[in-house]
Amino acid sequence: MLMFLFWIIGVLLVVTQTSLLPLYFSATFTPDFIFIFVTFCAYRFSWVQGVILSFSFGWMMDVLTAVHLGFFPLEYLVIFSSLKLLTANSPVKAVVYQLPLVGFAYVLWKICSFVLHSLAHPEYFTDWSSQQLIYGTVLVLLAAIPCYSLFGTIYEKVEKLLTSKQPPRRRPRKLL
Repeated sequence: MLMFLFWIIGVLLVVTQTSLLPLYFSATFTPDFIFIFVTFCAYRFSWVQGVILSFSFGWMMDVLTAVHLGFFPLEYLVIFSSLKLLTANSPVKAVVYQLPLVGFAYVLWKICSFVLHSLAHPEYFTDWSSQQLIYGTVLVLLAAIPCYSLFGTIYEKVEKLLTSKQPPRRRPRKLL
């Protein structure tokens, strides 16, 4: 149920990011909510649940906005896997490294996606702008703070609700 709820939240984020935000803001002034959502999934969900969520949202973004089909699912799976591997069994509290890793992963993702897209179709060469990269990173970091707070609150409340509904374990009676 938790994964299904977050899948619904992710679908709403995809609709918001692809349909509503471009109507009111330019492309350089909108944060990438799906990227933030995938990084949250890397920190909170198990491998199987996170891979399913990351792939499904990569596929949705691929169908809705991709120039080169197949790149979004691959990119989101790589982002999820690398963040999951980096943070597994970390002795440091999650609050310390979550946001810096989001910013670092965003910069690497944008650079690698630019290189991949320019290698896939050299004639379709997009302009590289370090200024847009800095704006995008700052926007993602600023948007990640309330998003992580909201997603974390929802995650904890639903998880608490699900665990409270389970009946307590009873010890078996000893037969004399």
